[in-house]
Amino acid sequence: MKSHEFIEDPTARIMPTIDSIKRDCIPFLTENLAYMSTEERFLYRGMKDSGNMMLPLSIKKITRTDRRPLDSSTQTHNMFNEAFQHTFGWPYRSASVFAFKSPVKAMVFGPVYIIFPIGEYTLLFSPHIADLTEEHEPLINKIIGNMPQSELVTAIANSNLNSISKFEITDHESVLDIINRSGRVLGPVQTFFENYIFPKFGYQETTKLQNITPKSEIMVACSSYYAISTAHFGAPTKSQLIALLNA
Repeated sequence: MKSHEFIEDPTARIMPTIDSIKRDCIPFLTENLAYMSTEERFLYRGMKDSGNMMLPLSIKKITRTDRRPLDSSTQTHNMFNEAFQHTFGWPYRSASVFAFKSPVKAMVFGPVYIIFPIGEYTLLFSPHIADLTEEHEPLINKIIGNMPQSELVTAIANSNLNSISKFEITDHESVLDIINRSGRVLGPVQTFFENYIFPKFGYQETTKLQNITPKSEIMVACSSYYAISTAHFGAPTKSQLIALLNA
């Protein structure tokens, strides 16, 4: 027997997962397989095992519904989470999978995997936001700073901000102070944020990868997902993965 006959098909180990993706991810593939095939664009996610162990070549994961902030304040996390819930009907900051169209951006968070949402899903993004954790504070400051004084006074009154402050809130600086305070998010602050700040972040939902700008952070609402490594031994190349999904 010739030595090359012992060589395993490099894609053989991934085939059970490919079969599961083709069976369980029909909504995602229906919307995106043609785009992924022509553009070689995928949903990339940096992933680490909780014990800092390397994850397997492929894995099925359940989406967490209790995600907590690592690098942003609890107040900021809760403000955005409530705004996402009220606007889109889903608490994207605490109950979604974070991903990118760029493997380089995903690499910051761990070894890179290509993910496939199982069943029904939505993708949330803003063309203006590459990383909400890093960008929310300067953008909030800019939005408030650019509000004309007359509009600001109206917004303060409509949100009843002065009801929760010992000092009268009348200008941009005092609004920023109460918005940026740490602690529990009070009703008037949330009202002001959702009505006058959050809409200018430009978040929108889609089911199509082609609608998402390359730099954007993506929050994926789904119950679970499959993930295939891009770096393990035996991991398929992009062209191999496309061929397997289209077979």
